[in-house]
Amino acid sequence: MKNPWIGTIVLAFCLAANSFAQDAENAPPEVKQGTEALPSLHDGKEPAAPSQPPGTQDDKKDVVIPEAGPVCAADEWNNQPRMLCGFYGSAEYLLWWMKKGTPLPPLVTLGDPKDTPTGALGQPGTTVLFGGDRFGSDPFSGGRFLLGYWFGQEHAWGLEVGFFFLQQRRSFFSASGTGDPGTDSLNVVFFNGDGKFEDSFPQVALAGTAEGGVAIRLTQRLWGTEANLRRAAVDNECFRLSWLVGFRVIDLEESFDLGTTTAFLPTSLGIATALNDSIATRNRFYGAQIGADADIFRGNFRLNLNAKLALGGTAEQVNISGTTVSVDPIMGMVVAPGGYFSGPNNIGTHSRSEFAVVPEVGVNLGYQFSQSVSAMIGYNFLFISDVVRPSDQIDRTVTFQSNDHPGVLFQRTDFWAQGITFGLQFRY
Repeated sequence: MKNPWIGTIVLAFCLAANSFAQDAENAPPEVKQGTEALPSLHDGKEPAAPSQPPGTQDDKKDVVIPEAGPVCAADEWNNQPRMLCGFYGSAEYLLWWMKKGTPLPPLVTLGDPKDTPTGALGQPGTTVLFGGDRFGSDPFSGGRFLLGYWFGQEHAWGLEVGFFFLQQRRSFFSASGTGDPGTDSLNVVFFNGDGKFEDSFPQVALAGTAEGGVAIRLTQRLWGTEANLRRAAVDNECFRLSWLVGFRVIDLEESFDLGTTTAFLPTSLGIATALNDSIATRNRFYGAQIGADADIFRGNFRLNLNAKLALGGTAEQVNISGTTVSVDPIMGMVVAPGGYFSGPNNIGTHSRSEFAVVPEVGVNLGYQFSQSVSAMIGYNFLFISDVVRPSDQIDRTVTFQSNDHPGVLFQRTDFWAQGITFGLQFRY
């Protein structure tokens, strides 16, 4: 902390306010003057015992002692007064899974040079190296933080802000071919829209003709923030219930990048090509939300249930780019826009706004170590009704005569993230 006096002053204020509250509770009741005379304490006589109504001296009745109710809060802090500094917060570790994207189409193959077209889907000598499966099956690590403050001694109204994130993940694939005699060809495949058949681009690597390689990168990132006004509805030793109303933002970013390099044999000729495609998507949700947060106490244990519902809009963005670089001794280096799945019809940034619903639910089991600190373990589920993802935007149909494809697909789907949470909660 840059200024230790700030923490010292806040701590002293909290302790002084708490001490004042305890002194106020222990103070003797105020004696009010009335019209009746009070017995003197200095006249040396004992005050007369109050007379009993006739017939009550010998009457004995059973005293009924009510049964004790359940002990909801732990005894060591059950009867302690509420502290006046109203800060609360939490810090959690997230182990979450994201919904897998639409299966990527088959994009990279090995082929038999005897097939025509070499490496195309459906040919007897074709083996798919990349595509046809989903990515993002491993869990993501992340964090979630909350800081809030209760206003006033009654803690009826509070204000809180929260933030969560999942680590950015990059997944990679690569393959290469030497072009040696007898080796399979390395290919990027597509659907030929002119002839209506499965086809392959000029080979990345082909025996006796060219050597080269292909690389693919996938990235994913998710984060969000929110601010809520909290209203206490029920607050006792057994149960606590609060209503929430606020605003939240969620950001989902993903990208798909494909690149190839080819050097024609013999490499001393200096003839080479490099093609690159990039499809990046971004979804940013903005919406108002309502919710409820409930705590049930039994001894040192605590069960927390929470639910939120946000309504708003998702700003969806698809950014497509691509280049082709050709090098030869005569023309030198020539750079042209467009790659395998990027061209005049889809290169650029394409945006839409769609209505979206974002519900979130969580359940946590905690153990309270003191009045201020508890540890929690739980489960959380977050859903977004409308997003765009890179795997849905790859148009593998290519036309050379009309140049209608590849185009902008802008296909939408839903998204969820769920998983386990571990954390600590604080109240001061």
